[in-house]
Amino acid sequence: MDDIVESFRHDEIMKLKALSNIISILDRNQSRTERAKDAAIEYYAKTLDEVQLLSASVAQRGEIIGDMLGPRQDSCEPVQSRRAINHGTEIDKLISQLSQESKRSRKHSS
Repeated sequence: MDDIVESFRHDEIMKLKALSNIISILDRNQSRTERAKDAAIEYYAKTLDEVQLLSASVAQRGEIIGDMLGPRQDSCEPVQSRRAINHGTEIDKLISQLSQESKRSRKHSS
């Protein structure tokens, strides 16, 4: 299920598809109680929401900072493509860090 969250984080699948896949996996597991399945669905739904909000927040902050810094004079690369590359890299770094922290916290809680 963590792979599904990662696919969502990398914009490979939409949020609804990610949640649907998670629910399908949980439904196939007959050894879990309905209460445990509901708790897992709630956890992953919140995780997907956090990833979405974080991604939007990082992109917005990057745009604000990019606007404040203005275009660099020493580069022949268009400003827009530099911003897109920088935003994507920064978003990936931050979300990867949060994903790792989430995995560690789940290991400690189980």
